[in-house]
Amino acid sequence: MRSMTVMLSLAAVVAAAAPADAQGRGRGRGDKDIPPGHRPPAGMCRIWIDGVPPGRQPAPTDCRTAVRNQPPNSRIIWGDNTGRGRNVVDDEPRDGRDRDRRDRDRRDRDDRPRDRDVGSGSIDRDRYPLQLPAMTGAVLIRVGVRTTDVQNWLGTGTLRSENVDSNGDGVPEQATWYDGSGNIVQIWRDEDRDGRADSVDIYRNGQRVQVIR
Repeated sequence: MRSMTVMLSLAAVVAAAAPADAQGRGRGRGDKDIPPGHRPPAGMCRIWIDGVPPGRQPAPTDCRTAVRNQPPNSRIIWGDNTGRGRNVVDDEPRDGRDRDRRDRDRRDRDDRPRDRDVGSGSIDRDRYPLQLPAMTGAVLIRVGVRTTDVQNWLGTGTLRSENVDSNGDGVPEQATWYDGSGNIVQIWRDEDRDGRADSVDIYRNGQRVQVIR
């Protein structure tokens, strides 16, 4: 439930916010205008969206999630002891064993085939982008916000997603997509929990015909 509370509150205010100040992302604007009581606790961050009342701003969250999900026309408010200015998404693990394991996982993914035909149809990898989609698109679509990844991978038709977010960080590790007729069309899976799909299953007529990695 916490995952849907975090992401749907973020998605709702994104959809409601005016598209002004398109230079966005909040660099150089500071945070002196944040009302007392609305700053994030120590060790946490908060996305602050321009033009949205303080009481409707997204709730504080961990800084990795805030940086990963920051929409346009917004800035990140950093709590105390957050290591502001560091790349909180790409920080190396402090434990050398974790770093070695992550490097092995990355090499394994790089060595895997980019697509796999599991049906009788022909492989059509070229019709999809080379970069796999960001998982947050599966949450934002629920409030009518269609990200570029969703458009490039699924088109402009009617879509519905059913998401799994077992650790409750607001970014699903699996998204199952259905078209306007209720037919399953794709499944996105984020195996390493970095916010971007590691594989996409392609379905036609209810059958999985291709896996793209």
